[in-house]
This record gives sequence, C-alpha cells and structure tokens, in this order.
Amino acid sequence: MKFIPYSFKILSFFLFTYLLSKTDWEICFNYIKKIHLIHLLTAILIIYLGYFLKCIRWNYILKSLDSYERITSLFKIFLIGGYLGIITPGKIGDFGRIYYLKNKINWKNLTVSLLIDRFNDFVMLIILAALGIIRLQSLIADKLKLEINNKLIFGLTFFLIVFFFLVMKFKPQFKEFYLIIKKSFSIKNNLLQMVLTLLSMLIIYSSYIIVSKDLDISISSVDIFFTLIIVGILNLLPITVLGIGVREATIIYFFGLHGINYEIAMTFSLIIFAIQIITFLPGAYWFYKNPINFDKKSLS
Repeated sequence: MKFIPYSFKILSFFLFTYLLSKTDWEICFNYIKKIHLIHLLTAILIIYLGYFLKCIRWNYILKSLDSYERITSLFKIFLIGGYLGIITPGKIGDFGRIYYLKNKINWKNLTVSLLIDRFNDFVMLIILAALGIIRLQSLIADKLKLEINNKLIFGLTFFLIVFFFLVMKFKPQFKEFYLIIKKSFSIKNNLLQMVLTLLSMLIIYSSYIIVSKDLDISISSVDIFFTLIIVGILNLLPITVLGIGVREATIIYFFGLHGINYEIAMTFSLIIFAIQIITFLPGAYWFYKNPINFDKKSLS
C-alpha cells in the first residue's frame, strides 16, 4: 500500500505537465507583466508576518513543555525547515527543525512540539475548509447541475472524503496525541495557539489576494481565500510534491466556475508557487551556511 502515495505524486506531476501543455504562454507572460513589484513584495512581507506568528505559537507550545528558545531563533529555523520541505521528496522540514535545536532542547519535547504545531494547522484547515465548502458548494453544485436538496450532501461528501484521507495520513500520530495533550493542555494556552493559528492563516492566505488584483480577477476576496484554503488542505494529502498539479487544477477549476479564463488562473497559481519558494530563500542561505551533517554522531 505504500506505493499508492507515490503513484498519486507521479500522477500529480503528469497532471501538472498536462496543464502546462494547455497553457498559452504568450498570454500568461502578458498577465505576469501586469504584476506590480510593490504588490509582490508587500505580499511576501505579509507572509513573513504570518510565519512569525507561527513561530510565536511554536514558542508557546515549547513553553508548555518546559522548553525555551528565542523567537528570532525559531523563526530562522522555521525558514530552514520550510526550505528543506520544498526541496526534499519526503518533506523533511520538521527533521531539520529538530536537528538545529537538538543541542538546546530535548528531542522528545521538540518532536511533541512539532506534532502539536502540525495538529493546530490541521484542525484550523479542516474548520476553514468546511466553511469554504459551505461557501462554494452551491456554485459547484450548480455547475454540476445537482438538485438543490443534494447540494449540501455533495459538499459534506467532499469534505468527509478529504477528512478520511487526512486521518489515514496522521493515524500513527493520533495515539501519541492523548499523552501529548494531557501533558501540555491548558485552556488558556491552547486557545491562544488556535487564535495564533487562525491569524497566521488569515494573513498568509489573504496575502495572495493583493497580487490577484493586478490580474483583474473578478472574484470576491472571500472566494479567493476559501479556494486557497481548499488548495492548502489538499496539499496535506500525500498525493503531491510542493502542491504541483493539485494547486493548479484546483485554482483553474474553482476560478473557471466564476468564469475566469484558464491563463489567468494558471498565472495566479504559478505566482503563488513562486512566492512560496521566494519566502523560504533566506532559509536556503542559513541552511547552506550551516548544513546538516548526516553522520551518526551528529544525529545522536
């Protein structure tokens, strides 16, 4: 069964290749020229703010486990982890985050902190994706000519399918969560974590809307946001590398429901991809300045 995720990843690559082959690149380049540099830089800076909030959350999680590290250091390591996550097939970004803190914080506490960190993102994405499906399901159902009384069923079915695959992916971690939450749980601390998670996601996903305005995308900011949230939760599934194929197909599909042409949707998707890579370039610099040593002594 382990070959199934790899099969999906290969299929997502072929899907990406197919979508690229259908693209009129002359039109795409003309749209790219419309992007204002100041808007691009603003989006990137706003994303960094979202990343910083994630690091503040990580800091609170570590404190709940009686571990401490400066937020600026966590931010640097977060970017290194992000960079490793986009260049490695197995997404070993979390391993990188553990490696760079292994001499400062107990590795078990580090692992636990990252599990809680991921769990916060998982829960919030599920909640926002559910809201997104409720928001967009009428549009989807109308396009597919579903009966009115079947629209909600369609939306819930889609949501449950995604939720099932996510549960299967994170199943090995669920048994650990009971002991983790029992040790670090406090209503105040966990509520703060969820607030920081929500704020970081609102900031990160909304930042792309700034760039969308340059492309004259005639979709409400709310619908763009929820479309990107659905892209985000699909990227959690072990069916793609860097979201390639899935991101483009999802944006093209949902934008198409609004009557947005193929090239605009593809351009927007590729710009999102480029921004995601750009934001982790400082992590690349710090990583190559102090690369991971894979000998047994350094990893112990």
